[in-house]
Amino acid sequence: MALKVTAKDIKGVISMHPTPSTPDGGDWRQTKSVDFNTAKNLWNAMIKAGTSGFALCGTTGENAALLWDEKHDYIKAGVVTINKRAFVFAGATALGTKETIRQMRELQKLGVDGAFV
Repeated sequence: MALKVTAKDIKGVISMHPTPSTPDGGDWRQTKSVDFNTAKNLWNAMIKAGTSGFALCGTTGENAALLWDEKHDYIKAGVVTINKRAFVFAGATALGTKETIRQMRELQKLGVDGAFV
């Protein structure tokens, strides 16, 4: 498979973007802890300010803290909202190779430009 984005394509400011949480997001019973409205507002504002790319669920803790469904839906919302106006990279790190590959395949289906592993 050919790469869609190469190192030469990456320019400007790339945001290691934190995932906004709902007010009760710290509760271990909460299965929908992502604040999508805040996330969409932040992505749009940052693109308007000149951000050229986003790293979602990378190294700021969300990759391990979110349930897969939350992470999937957050990254999907990012891809849809950002809509090719900036690059989108997303975290696919997991405890095992099988899960990492599964997540990378799902991220590819969502349309991310690259993955963190």
